[in-house]
Amino acid sequence: MAFDASKRPTPPPAKPAAKKPSPAAQAKRGAREEGINGLFQLGTAVCMMTGQHADAAAFATHGPKIAPEVASIAEDYDKVGDVIDKLIAVGPFAGLLTAVLPLALQLAVNHGRGNAAVFADFGVVSKETLEAQGQAAALRQATAAVESQRQAEAEFIAAQRAAMAQNAAAAANSAAADGITRMRVYKKRKKSNVWTTRSPNFRSQQVNKVLLILITLLHVALVPGHHSRSPRSHGEEHNEEG
Repeated sequence: MAFDASKRPTPPPAKPAAKKPSPAAQAKRGAREEGINGLFQLGTAVCMMTGQHADAAAFATHGPKIAPEVASIAEDYDKVGDVIDKLIAVGPFAGLLTAVLPLALQLAVNHGRGNAAVFADFGVVSKETLEAQGQAAALRQATAAVESQRQAEAEFIAAQRAAMAQNAAAAANSAAADGITRMRVYKKRKKSNVWTTRSPNFRSQQVNKVLLILITLLHVALVPGHHSRSPRSHGEEHNEEG
């Protein structure tokens, strides 16, 4: 039989694409899955309270894996979905119970109505341990407060010293500038007029001395014979008369 290359085999019919669930269906499935997880959490809490630690671990381990499968089946079977919806009506309350249960158990242990070792998986500790933890926390807070106060005082002292050093430097700079200014004024006055550095009384005395010298010179010049006779002793005059 000759092979006809023009004829090609007919491909199998394509499978219809999976229908994407609507947002409402996705939200309902998520709510069912969360509610089923809440039921498993409630079972875990009950087992822990009764001391069935192995069963509690089984619920905690396999519950999150079973919940999405049950929610998926509930989408295809309405009767299963109705049962799940009725059961998960307590789901939110189960989550609240799981959140509040550790506090209730701890209070019971604190007042001697429970054993801390039995509820250790819930984070419950003995009364003595809780008191020690509280005292340690208070001590840490007090130590932190003292350290904060010490740091604040050290910062205040450092800032005060810095301010004092800055004021001292400013005063030294001002004194140096004032001294330089005074020196410049002194040199300028000394160069321009030496008399400006003298006191008024000193200048008056100098003028009086000059006037006295002038008066003396005038007196010598005006009095006749005052400068022609040489002074002689009284003994020489007596000898001449004899």
